[in-house]
Amino acid sequence: MKLWAVNSRYKHAGGFTLVELLIVIVVIAILAAITIVAYNGVQDRAKNTATIQAAVQAQQLINVYTTTTGQNLGVTTSYCLTQDNKCASDSGSTAIATDNSSLISTLQPYGNLPSSVPLAAGVRTSYAANRKANGILDPLFIVYWLKGSNTDCGAPVLSGSGTNWNSSSSGYSASSGGMTECVLPLTDASTL
Repeated sequence: MKLWAVNSRYKHAGGFTLVELLIVIVVIAILAAITIVAYNGVQDRAKNTATIQAAVQAQQLINVYTTTTGQNLGVTTSYCLTQDNKCASDSGSTAIATDNSSLISTLQPYGNLPSSVPLAAGVRTSYAANRKANGILDPLFIVYWLKGSNTDCGAPVLSGSGTNWNSSSSGYSASSGGMTECVLPLTDASTL
């Protein structure tokens, strides 16, 4: 019997050792964790972008109404600014606000409100009695929330506290609990 034939019997049969398999599993787990984190960040940015676009669309529609008619929208309560009438608070809890069908009818000749926004970040009007925004008393504005702390609101917003609100230089209105609040001013008929 030849020596090389005897030695070939003791060679590996082509399998992997337990250590090699563990190393491969650990590398795959690390890559999966990185991918999941990146994917979640992309989803948050996509939801934020959809919310910003819906808020700006609603702002433009209401501003067209105000400049065309020469009067303010005439609301003194909060309305969801979507066709599906679903809003969310800064905590992400979903609620159906005041019936907005009359608001939709009023704005219909000038355009359409967004159909919906991601539920974690509703877009709604808000009326601020006894407040001033950029010198206007009792302003009407749009409020929406974005995921992430100190996230840029994507549009010129107001910031302040108490009764005085002015244009924000930081790009957002307020931030807490991993959410950013954005207060988007609306055109006031008294400034036309």
